[in-house]
Amino acid sequence: MEMSAKDNQEAYREAVKAIKKDRVDEVKVLVKQALEALHTAEKTRKEAGEAAQLIKRDLDDLRAGHLDKIKERHEKVKAADKISPITPQKLENLGLKTLYSNYLYGSVGGNIIGSVGTTGTITSQGLGQVSWSLGQLQSATSGTYLLSDGSIKYF
Repeated sequence: MEMSAKDNQEAYREAVKAIKKDRVDEVKVLVKQALEALHTAEKTRKEAGEAAQLIKRDLDDLRAGHLDKIKERHEKVKAADKISPITPQKLENLGLKTLYSNYLYGSVGGNIIGSVGTTGTITSQGLGQVSWSLGQLQSATSGTYLLSDGSIKYF
């Protein structure tokens, strides 16, 4: 059983068509992989941007003495304690605690020791007495910082 020339040409065209279809399918796989990688990168960038904004807000609020805002933010955003190294718990360990939106309180074991409005000091009892004024808090947060990757940040 011999194939005619016409049958050979038809078989050749079908083979070429199948190869082209396979190549198109391979390109489609590559495009899908690239789109998935792009989507993942954009999602990671968005999450990193949100994390950076949260940390910047925590830094700015710490410097300004708005500890109540830090506490509120960390209560609203459940992942905030994992994202930012500035947490209400760490601030409380330093003798800084917020109870009301316009006042800052120092506390030990739930007992209020001192309070501050806009110009007072925050006092904490513990191993020793620590008093924080807003100026001292701002001074403590400002400075030049050498980061672990060798970069220098000014705050």
